[in-house]
Amino acid sequence: QVDQSTPPQLIQPVEWLRESTSSGLYPPGFWTNGYSNDAESGDLGPLAADKFVLVDWSDSSLPNNSVQYLMLAFQRNGLTQTWDHKATFHSAVSAIPSGETFLSGTAITIAKGAGTPPKYFAFMGHEQGFFSVDLSKAYLGGLHAAADEVFFDSAIPHRRIPTWSIAASRNRLFVFVNDPLPSTGAGLGNHIRIYDWNTSTGMVSLPAVGTTTEGTLEGLLPNMDNPGRGWRARFLEKNPANGAGDVYFACEPYLLKFEWTGEGSANQNRLTPKAYWKSDYEQEMQDCRVYASVPNVTGPAILCVKNAETFAVIKETTVP
Repeated sequence: QVDQSTPPQLIQPVEWLRESTSSGLYPPGFWTNGYSNDAESGDLGPLAADKFVLVDWSDSSLPNNSVQYLMLAFQRNGLTQTWDHKATFHSAVSAIPSGETFLSGTAITIAKGAGTPPKYFAFMGHEQGFFSVDLSKAYLGGLHAAADEVFFDSAIPHRRIPTWSIAASRNRLFVFVNDPLPSTGAGLGNHIRIYDWNTSTGMVSLPAVGTTTEGTLEGLLPNMDNPGRGWRARFLEKNPANGAGDVYFACEPYLLKFEWTGEGSANQNRLTPKAYWKSDYEQEMQDCRVYASVPNVTGPAILCVKNAETFAVIKETTVP
């Protein structure tokens, strides 16, 4: 419940991030028609210089009806107490399929890799698939190509399929694929793919090692409802020994929960449907950040952000 006795106040920004595209951190000709949709923070170590904010950026006005996706890495400067644009990672330039309207729809996920101390990687979904980056290169600064790229091809010629929802645990990625073609036709409908990835290099193995189909998603819901498109995915680790835990997907208008049994388990290539929550707000649910505990609440709670107008805090009470 929100206390509405005090009118909301405008919070002024502490710091504005402005820079020139001539900084050397952008591909030539970029940013004539840019769009950004997501930001993700990460603590990669104990120092101020280990703190990063990652921001997506895309430009759909490149020559020959092409698009390119960037991930901007801002590093905390402990001396000046500012966020400095340290590095940029970029996808390859790809064509926008004929007849399609471009929309960025990007989302970023940070994943812990191998090693001691561990390496960190980030995955960014977009309108045509997703790509991975090695965040150790963010410390070096400069412009870097993606470590690996995965494009989803549609059953319709010259079309590709977007993903805006990626979660990770150990060597598995859980990717919600927004296939516009229903499973009763040439496509799979909206579904989840599980990928094996190399935690030392960021390379993603193809094809997917597991798929949770639209039929499985609908079977989780009452009256065989379609969950709609996936907008964000979050993972809550419950077993540090093998990374087992729960993955949550924010859809429209459902919040979906699946269980993953962990790396090396017999069912490491599948997700088990566990629970759902339906919002009375019928538009997209854009995020579902999971907290292991919150004040006055026992157990995990999920903060659901519903489009730009409202939010809800979900407490699990009747599901395992």
